[in-house]
Amino acid sequence: MRVSLARKGLIFIAALLLLEVNRVDAGVFSFSIVGEVKFPLKITAADLQKMPAISLRLRQFSETGKYKGLCAYRGVPLRFVLEKAKIRKPAGAAFKHKSDVAIRLRGSSGTELTLSWGEVFYASNPTHYLLIFRKSVIRPTAHSSVRAGSCLNCHNGHTVRKGRLLPRVPREKLEGISLLLAKNGNVVQLLEDLRLIDVTSANRVLPRKSDRNHVYSSRVSVVEGKWKTSLANFLKSTAPKLKTYRLPEIGSGCGYHGTFSFSGYALSEIFARQISNPKFRGMLVSAPDGYRTFVSKNEIVGAMGRKAILAVRKNGSPLEKPEGKFMLVLPNDLFFDRWIRAVDRIEILTGAF
Repeated sequence: MRVSLARKGLIFIAALLLLEVNRVDAGVFSFSIVGEVKFPLKITAADLQKMPAISLRLRQFSETGKYKGLCAYRGVPLRFVLEKAKIRKPAGAAFKHKSDVAIRLRGSSGTELTLSWGEVFYASNPTHYLLIFRKSVIRPTAHSSVRAGSCLNCHNGHTVRKGRLLPRVPREKLEGISLLLAKNGNVVQLLEDLRLIDVTSANRVLPRKSDRNHVYSSRVSVVEGKWKTSLANFLKSTAPKLKTYRLPEIGSGCGYHGTFSFSGYALSEIFARQISNPKFRGMLVSAPDGYRTFVSKNEIVGAMGRKAILAVRKNGSPLEKPEGKFMLVLPNDLFFDRWIRAVDRIEILTGAF
């Protein structure tokens, strides 16, 4: 009996040590949140595990569309972590609203991803942007008597379809905390071993008119570094096709305005050459009254949903004051606070802001 108790004690101690090792390992990987936040933070995997987490099962595909496997992930929405840090613009900021805030994420290898404040906080589903700390590969299961890759145990000879074993399955182990972008049950993008989240805004002093209710612009300037031209030149050279979305106008502070049909040109078609630049981060779109929005590359060409457009028609008619002549429409946002009426300036952003 004494031996048995002693063995049980050793097993219990070993289990405690194993749990301690796992806890310490969970604290090895971490990332920092800096920039325009009230509380700069250092978040470890152990910290994430203590926060409200969710589980997702997602398919993975290669860049060429070949199926790579099925994995289960567990993590915390990026929005939850940013809410702990509390995004706050500096006291002397040229623009107070958060619509021009960019969230720049960097991995240990130097890989970067820039998201807009709106796509993280105004997205219809926060699980699309997930900080994952656990991953497991979901493998096929079969009776032990069934040869690997065979379905004969469940189907007769007429209906059998032989399964194919994947030559390469996803890695079981995560190499640090990763940012996972997911859509419709698929992995859209994965930024591995996240080390830094830098919250910043495109702080520009722009000309502004005091009366926001009577702004109008018939001409849009496009700025890229020291180079400046008009949007008309882009439309003439690219000849984009009209794209139409039927969307509700819902303000975060003023409620539902109605549901309308917006027709316009995709930013991805108008600025295809600029977007192909590896240093391209997004665009700062503004109106004569100084109101502005940062639109990330992900919102223009990413696979997360419908793409940003410059609308020229509403319910089939040309835009009128105060909407026109062009209006930035972001169809993935729950609220229309980032939509820009009377667009008069588009700045192409590359590298640092």
